[in-house]
Amino acid sequence: LRPRNERPMRPPELVRTERELTLGMASAGHAHRRLLPLLREAAAARLLTQHGVELARRPREAEVLLGEDAWELLRPDRPEPADRNAPGLALARVRAVVERLEAL
Repeated sequence: LRPRNERPMRPPELVRTERELTLGMASAGHAHRRLLPLLREAAAARLLTQHGVELARRPREAEVLLGEDAWELLRPDRPEPADRNAPGLALARVRAVVERLEAL
């Protein structure tokens, strides 16, 4: 009896996040409804733990800490896209936002 060479399972949360990223790059509607809330949640957690700033309650301070580009994407009152079927976010822009969050 030889042991099987089983590939390690990828964490379900990683698979979900990858799917949201892929779909958020393909569709502006998906980016608005699914990807940006995921990034906003990460930003809110990072702002609170690192700076004691609540994203929804202290938006001016959050904006300063996040920077103009990240704030434009993550602000709680971001309007829905005019064309939900338009292309979503570019990977470079998502990467820049994630790097900004990591730097907080």
